[in-house]
Amino acid sequence: MNVVIYDSVRKDYAINVCWYEDCIRREWGVVKDIDRIENKFKLVRVDGVWWVPIEKMLQVERLY
Repeated sequence: MNVVIYDSVRKDYAINVCWYEDCIRREWGVVKDIDRIENKFKLVRVDGVWWVPIEKMLQVERLY
């Protein structure tokens, strides 16, 4: 999962992320920042921004 996240930052491609936050959330976007102290990453799309906690991730996949 981490390889896909780092590649999204470096190569600027979209990923689909599924994580648990009171319920199961699923969003897609490009990773623009990784916060190593808080252990989360910033998923950005035109209509929204989400800080995804890495320890609560369930699934990550690259969008082609």
